[in-house]
Amino acid sequence: MTNIGLEGCRLKTDVDLTEDYCLNLKLQVPGIEPEIRVETAVVCTVENGFSSLSFLRISRDEKKRLGQYLVKLLEEAA
Repeated sequence: MTNIGLEGCRLKTDVDLTEDYCLNLKLQVPGIEPEIRVETAVVCTVENGFSSLSFLRISRDEKKRLGQYLVKLLEEAA
């Protein structure tokens, strides 16, 4: 997974995804248990083995946990 944010992400997968396909995700991120759950994500684009996803439904609590992880990543990068 690359380019992760509060609203979506980009991922590389061997699974044949198509645009407008909806799925649910369990994001396993280092240091956060249990995994972060995205109730509904939609595939926006598919190109060269990468898919861009938009998070359509994610609970407030899960979004908060994701935000905390993203802040941690930014702090580590600084």
